[in-house]
Amino acid sequence: MALANQEAQRFNHEYIGTEHILLGLVKEGGGVGAKVLKNLDIDLRKVRLEVEKLVKSRPDVVTMGKLPRTPRAKKVIEYAIEEIHNLNHKYVGTEHLLLGLLREHDGVAAQVLMNLNLKLEEVREEVIHLLGVGVETQEPAQEKQGQEAKGKTPAPDSFGRDLDEQHYRLGYDRGTLEFMPRSSSHDRAGRLLGRLIHAYTEQRDIPIATFRGTTWRRKDRAKGLEADDRYYVAKEARVRGRDRIDHSSDPPPDLAVEIDITRGALDKQQIYADIGITELWRWEDESLRVLVLGPDGKYVAAQKSLSFPDLPLAEVARFMSMRHGQSETAWIKLFREWVAATFPTQ
Repeated sequence: MALANQEAQRFNHEYIGTEHILLGLVKEGGGVGAKVLKNLDIDLRKVRLEVEKLVKSRPDVVTMGKLPRTPRAKKVIEYAIEEIHNLNHKYVGTEHLLLGLLREHDGVAAQVLMNLNLKLEEVREEVIHLLGVGVETQEPAQEKQGQEAKGKTPAPDSFGRDLDEQHYRLGYDRGTLEFMPRSSSHDRAGRLLGRLIHAYTEQRDIPIATFRGTTWRRKDRAKGLEADDRYYVAKEARVRGRDRIDHSSDPPPDLAVEIDITRGALDKQQIYADIGITELWRWEDESLRVLVLGPDGKYVAAQKSLSFPDLPLAEVARFMSMRHGQSETAWIKLFREWVAATFPTQ
C-alpha cells in the first residue's frame, strides 16, 4: 500500500483509489500479482498507460503524507481478505490484491483490467498454478508438473510472508489491515491457558469444540481477526465434529481467549464484540480479566465465566502463575487433581 500511496501522490491526488493500488502492484514488479499479469501476457507498461488514459493528474495540488483510501479501495482490501480464505492462504500478497481489484467491478482498476481482457477466474487459476500450494483445489502433482513443462513459471519459496512462520496475526476493520506480531511467550501463555480449559472440561465432562488460528469474520461490518483460541461451549453441538466454520451460517464461538490484546492500532476488543463472541478472556501482565458482552454490544467486566460458571477465575490465574519452575506435565497434573478434589464426581 506504500507504493499505492506514492502513485496517488505522483498524480497529486488526495486519496488512494483502486487505480493507485493497481499502479503500485505494477510498480512493485516482482510480486506474485505482477507475475500473474505477465504470465497472462499483460504488458505492465500498457497497464500504466491505460490508467493514465482514464485518470488525470492535478497539477494545482500537491499531496504529502499518508492518504485516505476511497470506499472502493477499502472494498478491494475486504475482497482481498476473502480471497486469502478462499485460497486457504496464511499471508497477504499482491495476488490477493489483484483478485480484489477485479472483484470491485466499478473501480478504475477493474475497468483497466477488463479492457485488457482479464477475467477473474482466469487470474485466480493462474494464482493457484503459480503458487501451487496451500489451496484445497490443488491439482495432482503429475498434472502440475505437466503444466510447468508447458512454460509456466513455478513460484519460488520466497513468495509471500507466512504469518505462522513469522509469528504474525492478521486483523482488519473496515479497510484497515494490521499485522500483529506475537512472541514465543505469547504463544506459550495461550497454549497453557488452553490446556487448563481442556483439563477442566475433560475432568468435568463438559463438551467443547476448539478452534485455533482461524480468522473470524463479520462480512456485513467488514471486520475480522485471526484467533488465538476460540471455544464453542453452549453452542458446541452446532459445530460438533467439524474442522471448518462457515461464517455465513454458523454461530460465533461462546468464548475467546486472547493474550496481550491491547497491542496494535485496531480496537480488537470491539472487533470481537462486533463478531458476536459473548465472552472474552484476556491474559495480560500475569492477570486474567473476564469480559462478557452486554446488550449494548460492549464488553463489561465479570466476576465469573458465562461458559464455565462454576470455575473460580482466581484459581485459573493462580495456576497460570504456577506454570514457571516445573514441567508442564507436573503442572497440569496438579490442576487436574485440584479439579477432581473441588468437583468430586457423584
